[in-house]
Amino acid sequence: MRERPLVLVVDDDENLLELVRDILAGRKIDAVTATNGFEGVELARERRPDLVVLDVMMPGLDGYKTCALLKQDADLKGIPVLMFTAGEAVKFNERAFQAGAAFCLAKPFEARPFISLVELALSRARTYVPPAEPERRRRAFPRFQARYSVTARATGGMAERQEVVGLSGNISAGGLLCTLPERFSVMTPLSLRVETPAGPVAIAGSVTWCGSSAGRRAGPIPHGLRVLQFRTPDDAARWRKLLNALEEAAQPEREGRT
Repeated sequence: MRERPLVLVVDDDENLLELVRDILAGRKIDAVTATNGFEGVELARERRPDLVVLDVMMPGLDGYKTCALLKQDADLKGIPVLMFTAGEAVKFNERAFQAGAAFCLAKPFEARPFISLVELALSRARTYVPPAEPERRRRAFPRFQARYSVTARATGGMAERQEVVGLSGNISAGGLLCTLPERFSVMTPLSLRVETPAGPVAIAGSVTWCGSSAGRRAGPIPHGLRVLQFRTPDDAARWRKLLNALEEAAQPEREGRT
């Protein structure tokens, strides 16, 4: 068992690899590096890192294809992936998430938002599957029941809608389930503000699925929302603090069931 987290960083830019190694070392996180996708996949199989950081733009096997290969491997698919995208446009993030990435960060980036996402992914990651239960892989990001006010506003399309206010049902590091008074189509980009005990959290997200209102009458509509990125490092830190508190609160209940 490792004493410190291990992160695999895959990028063809040697200067960036050195920079990322230094940033991670400052947080007592070990790093191994690869300069192309093929080498990255083989190193992931050899070292089984706790997190993989991928650049999108690489010769030969780009980040999207590398991520897809990782997610097709039964032994590696549970490892979360953070992808460096070519920009903040939703199209880059959506393609990364379709390949299997858990988080995205636009280049160039600063150390603080990068390490916030790394620590969030590491704190929530579940990559180990008990041998006795190979068919029951845990969620990469456990969900916790939480009812918070959620303000949502569509940011794409011909015109932006007015803000609507809904209620969360559960949350995780990578997304949340919430009910909203209006229906938003799948893949609609959203600006979200979640009012939590740790403080308001501003998130750029998108709709992954949309249900129907309960009963025959019009009512709140359930939505599955993905976290694309946090607006600031402080938002990421508050989200991580909230999830840690929810996990601690859930621990006595879990122990009582055993």
